[in-house]
Formats: sequence, C-alpha cells, structure tokens
Amino acid sequence: MSGALTTVTTVFAVFITAAIQIFVHLHYFLHMDRSSEQRWTVMTFAFTALVMAIFIGGSMWIMFDLHMRMMG
Repeated sequence: MSGALTTVTTVFAVFITAAIQIFVHLHYFLHMDRSSEQRWTVMTFAFTALVMAIFIGGSMWIMFDLHMRMMG
C-alpha cells in the first residue's frame, strides 16, 4: 500500500508465496509425498488438477472469445 514495490513485483511475490503455501499444505496437512503408499492419492490429485486446469482454461477461452465477439 505504500508503493514500495512495483505492481509486477507485488503480483510475482503473491504468486510465489501462494505456490509455496500450496506445497506446504499438500505435504504437511494432506501428507502427500513420493512414497509408494501415497501413489493413488498423488494420482488422484494430479487428475483433479488436470480437470480443474481444463475447466478454468476452457472457461477463460470461452469468456475471451465472447468478449471479442461482443466488442467487435
């Protein structure tokens, strides 16, 4: 709020700390690691992340296309 960092630096810092927080939650709270006992949990998480990426990416693509068609 004081303007000490530029907008790009602030956004980059927020994304980095969010990524670190995700990995901390996955490891310490969900106990996901590379052991063979956790293989199905990790595969389920990876599939869920893939489906979410497809949904979010598809939604963004549709919204961008609709925006271009409406503004054109």
